[in-house]
Amino acid sequence: MAEQIIFEQGGTKVTSARVVIGPQTYALGGITSVQAREIPPSRKGPIILMIVGFPFFFIGTIIGIIWLIRQKTTYAVLLVSAAGEQEALTSKDKALIAQIVNAINEAIIARG
Repeated sequence: MAEQIIFEQGGTKVTSARVVIGPQTYALGGITSVQAREIPPSRKGPIILMIVGFPFFFIGTIIGIIWLIRQKTTYAVLLVSAAGEQEALTSKDKALIAQIVNAINEAIIARG
């Protein structure tokens, strides 16, 4: 059976035989499952800035609040194999991660 492309965008490609993410290639046969992971941003920096900046005319507090609001969740493609789990790709784009996870799941199902 010829290798079929299931998903291709930017440096990411999912085929019926392999997953290519940037310079890294993963054999589909070695992947047992795939999932999306949500990685919340660290809130320590903005909170420390708000606490330390409070006495200085609220400037640090305002900057800390802006920093806190602008932080975004990171999403990751997590590949699971016999060797363990590997975070293959991270992005702020939740829809892109979902597309890649769905494509890998399709490839695993098609493989049988």
